[in-house]
Amino acid sequence: MVIILFTGTLWAVNPLRRPLFMVRRHVLSITPVDMHIDEVVEIISREWGRNAWVRDHGLAVFRRTSPSSISPDTIGWGNANASIIGSYSIASVDIGQYRTLVFMLPHIAHVRAYWAFCEDGKLIDVFVTRGYGT
Repeated sequence: MVIILFTGTLWAVNPLRRPLFMVRRHVLSITPVDMHIDEVVEIISREWGRNAWVRDHGLAVFRRTSPSSISPDTIGWGNANASIIGSYSIASVDIGQYRTLVFMLPHIAHVRAYWAFCEDGKLIDVFVTRGYGT
């Protein structure tokens, strides 16, 4: 019971601590599928205070499991087995961070979002990753 209350408190304090599929769902609620790329750029600036750089190519994604559980090393051009999603993309926008323990050592978790767009500039999909650093 104490663990459940503690976990619930952490989620309430910082929703980025939630499982990636829940963070992805939140990002999609702010930037829904079919939204135009210009609107997404504006929302990224307003919601997360970040510059969004639109790339003239899709996202290279290597899916180990489902779109909501993409890990940081599965998005990028280094993997020959990656599939390209979309014609345009916005990659690696830091949507937040929090302090945590990994193997009992203090780390900072960085949560990043990636958006893929079709040739008409409409949003196709959103990917969310979580990486850890010291």
